[in-house]
Amino acid sequence: MLKKTNVEKEIQIGDLNNRNFVRFGISIFFKVIIVTFFIASITQTYVSGGYSRWFDPLMYFTTLSNIFIAVVDLIFIVLLIIQEITFKQIIKKGLLTTKLVATVSITITGIVYCFVLSWSMDKPFDTFSTCGFHIIIPLIAVIDLFTFDANMRFSKSTILWILLPLITYLIFEIICFYTNVRFYDSHTKELINAPYFFLDYSSPSGWFGFVSGSECTQKGYTSLNAIGSFWWILIITAFVAGVGFGYIYLLNLICQKANNITFKNKKPLAKTAEPTNFLLSTLSTTKKHKALSTKQPIKKTKTQKVEKQEESKIEDRIEPVASADISDESYNIYTSLLSKTKKIKNDEDK
Repeated sequence: MLKKTNVEKEIQIGDLNNRNFVRFGISIFFKVIIVTFFIASITQTYVSGGYSRWFDPLMYFTTLSNIFIAVVDLIFIVLLIIQEITFKQIIKKGLLTTKLVATVSITITGIVYCFVLSWSMDKPFDTFSTCGFHIIIPLIAVIDLFTFDANMRFSKSTILWILLPLITYLIFEIICFYTNVRFYDSHTKELINAPYFFLDYSSPSGWFGFVSGSECTQKGYTSLNAIGSFWWILIITAFVAGVGFGYIYLLNLICQKANNITFKNKKPLAKTAEPTNFLLSTLSTTKKHKALSTKQPIKKTKTQKVEKQEESKIEDRIEPVASADISDESYNIYTSLLSKTKKIKNDEDK
């Protein structure tokens, strides 16, 4: 028996019967670029960063978000190749959700660095790894997601998964701050209290305070420390949620157009469990209709009775499913056959 599905939660994986080898190749190419740039950037980070501890780069959200997207894309590369060879749907809902979460995280990395952190630096884009981590990888990851991996619709509750990396990192950073674990700054070559200025709770504004920018600069802090860390965390969390909801909306819109589905129209369609038998029963019923049109008497034989029973069994197997489960062409053929069958039955009754 076919199971009823919920339109809001139904996964919309692309139809494997309509595979496009060129699209597949470009998708793999984009993901390979991301993995390659990550390997090159992380290598340069360790070679020229001057880190005294091997885990120093791993204490930054920038590095963690880049590792996240690189690992996810590497998994996608392997599964896409297997999927192309075996002609089986391997990439499921969970992995697509993970890809969305990783892409939002790397997007935040790029935006926060380019539009917030870089303003307080003399040479913010002086190394290849900096450009790779904060510009190239985030841009390619966003393009890759919306061009090749917009294959399912997400519910609003997905935002909880999107916020999880940020919340986890904030907890980790707070623990490090209050246990006197210091972060290494590759620009100043010094150990600092916090990885980012807005997470430095020792600044003049502290957690909840508001001070003048000049007071912060006099004490060696950036003028952006004029507001407390709590308010910065609130702003960034709201921004991440906004980006997350925006991505969810765009992905749902792309998937909706690709599958010719409207969220407002949730009328269930029908799908047969045994389409071949259904067509055979329709053909047999059509023969009966021809006999009626020529006014030839129809004798109910044992064969016809069996056909009638098989037809009723098939109708019992029909259950409503989400409109995305079958293509428009298949559904049109089905409804056409169904309407003809009903018409013939009505003529028989008359």
